Amino acid sequence: MSEIAEWVTAIVTLATAMVAVFVAFLPSLIRRRNRPKFAVEFKNEEPFCRHNQTRYSMFSEPPANGLVSTYWVRLRVKNAGRSLARGCEGKLVRITDAETNQDRKDFDPVILHWVGTAHNPIDINKSEYEYLDVVFTREDDPKVFQIPCKEEEPRGINLRPDRKDYILQIVLYGENIEPLQKSFYLKNHEKYDEIKLVVL
Repeated sequence: MSEIAEWVTAIVTLATAMVAVFVAFLPSLIRRRNRPKFAVEFKNEEPFCRHNQTRYSMFSEPPANGLVSTYWVRLRVKNAGRSLARGCEGKLVRITDAETNQDRKDFDPVILHWVGTAHNPIDINKSEYEYLDVVFTREDDPKVFQIPCKEEEPRGINLRPDRKDYILQIVLYGENIEPLQKSFYLKNHEKYDEIKLVVL
């Protein structure tokens, strides 16, 4: 066999191997390209922050008529990918005192509440979004924040931390989507509806 023929054979063999590797990995590449992907949006304005008259069983001292003025802060969680995100949940995993940089010892991770549904987890279609409740305040109670979650009193932990500045760490999960971890600075204010959330 001539030297040229040997080179041609080697090139053809190499090309065949490369095509075989590409074909083997093609389904994985397609799945990766088409996978769902979390994106988080937030501004300190409507509709991310919302006033409401709320009847809520978490209240330690509900008003006489059962309703109280509340101010809700929530994240817009978007599926920025190319396919359905299944079984999505948002979890508040850590509350850190912004002044002392110490984590609250009376808190364990809790699954947060999706707006408009009492059920967790949920599916999010591609290019669609849902709102995730993070924290709310009561007009008649300047002392505490309140954390809405799937369980009203999970394991007896404190869902009403003192009103002060905190760093919140939230993780978004799903069955077929990469987790997304985000940190937020929760800025207190003497007015219940002037609290702020800053994406870190």
